[in-house]
Amino acid sequence: MHVLRRCPVCECSQAALLHTIHYPAEENRILPTEYRIVSCSSCGMVFDDFDADASTFARYYHSAEKYALKNIAGSGGESEEDKKRFQKIADRIVPFIKDKNSHIADIGSGRGELLHELNQRGYRNLSAVDSSKKCIAAMKNNTNWKTVHCALEELEGKLLCDFIICSQLFEHLFSPAAALQILSKILTPSGMLFIEVPNARCYEKYLYKPYHYFDGEHINHFSVEYLKRILHANGFKVLLFGETENKLLSDIVYPDCYALARKTTEPVPVMDAPSTDYTEKIMLYLEKSAKLSSLQQTLIQSQNPARRYFLWGLGAYGLKLLNSGLFDSWNIAGLIDIDQSKQGKIIRGHTVYTPSILKKPENRTACVCILSAIYEEQIRRQLQEMGFSGDVIRI
Repeated sequence: MHVLRRCPVCECSQAALLHTIHYPAEENRILPTEYRIVSCSSCGMVFDDFDADASTFARYYHSAEKYALKNIAGSGGESEEDKKRFQKIADRIVPFIKDKNSHIADIGSGRGELLHELNQRGYRNLSAVDSSKKCIAAMKNNTNWKTVHCALEELEGKLLCDFIICSQLFEHLFSPAAALQILSKILTPSGMLFIEVPNARCYEKYLYKPYHYFDGEHINHFSVEYLKRILHANGFKVLLFGETENKLLSDIVYPDCYALARKTTEPVPVMDAPSTDYTEKIMLYLEKSAKLSSLQQTLIQSQNPARRYFLWGLGAYGLKLLNSGLFDSWNIAGLIDIDQSKQGKIIRGHTVYTPSILKKPENRTACVCILSAIYEEQIRRQLQEMGFSGDVIRI
């Protein structure tokens, strides 16, 4: 098939369709409602195709507020799991940054906890870059390093760095190759770049919810080989690479991969495409997701639809479930999410409320159905702290 979005690694415009995901056309939705998961016909890279351009994603991340929340795992937050992940990153990159006065920039910094870890290790010339006003505001009030409020695509001319960190960023980018060209321009001649992304080759090993890793924001599905390939093709020589596991929460482990590369003007041979193992494992993940989805459908249909339900959790997983129509026969009293940007919206005919809606007397005996892919434990704890006495189920 012909894709509207070219392959992020080799720019090919032909791909094979693997799976299609639909989201509800919610009020004021910015991101696409249909994502086509495809495999490049030339190099095999798996990525998302959709009817949207780079400006759509730029508007979305500029307005996104969730990454400024302290309790969002993996977004530069303050959980013990996040702190351990940042320590691991620091352990990998510090041996390559001998000069403590080196200018280090974290792009997509979230609340800046990775920079805090580097600051504790003696690095002072630090810059945080993020497109979220709330993330920048949080750092300005609590840190002494430079903050830059802009997207990666707007960085040219704003910084000159010795070392750049892009942790959990490249999977979000509309054009990773274009981003690497911008990063090259703001790096010193011998500057270095560290990238960490989810490892698509291991999706099937850590399956928590159906199709969870295809979440509407993660539109590039890298493996170590593809990460090395795109770096070599864009003027970087890879010095260090590997696969790793990171805990998002106490019981949620995510597969990641990383590469550290130096900017170079010398020709770097573009690596051969990875073996079929990468594609086979993603196909296995899709098969496992389909089976789990069938079991969930049976579970939903086994519930009493006449009860009053609140559905809590409107991340990508929750929105996909809501859009499936499986809850259309349920007596839904409302939707719940802690993300303020979603509160007050109407999604598939239902209003999104704050958790405080459950404090109303008429709602204390309703049933809460948890749709969050990874925050079940946190939601249950919040319900307990609120004194909620109704039933709680998970899907």
